[in-house]
Amino acid sequence: TIFVNIKAIHWNPAFWPAPAAYRPERFEQPFDSFRFLPFINGPRNCLGQYLALLESRILLSLLTQRFVFEPVHGAAAGRTHEYMVPVCPADGLLMRITRRE
Repeated sequence: TIFVNIKAIHWNPAFWPAPAAYRPERFEQPFDSFRFLPFINGPRNCLGQYLALLESRILLSLLTQRFVFEPVHGAAAGRTHEYMVPVCPADGLLMRITRRE
């Protein structure tokens, strides 16, 4: 088994100076696509990612048309986990779901 630590690549100062700083302008210049791996770019790229993203958008739009989603814990629901990749809520994300009228 081979494990690729994506966060270690994304936070490597050799690739990204000041990796913890929020600097979206760093993506304006061309860079090696293997330094930023949101969908694992390159020859082993996920072939189904576009279909999966399209299906998830369709499902999300259908759900938001039919239901109202509200976080149970309000503002605390936006806290992200300290080290999990992909980014996820720190303490889960409990939602109150009600049917739209």
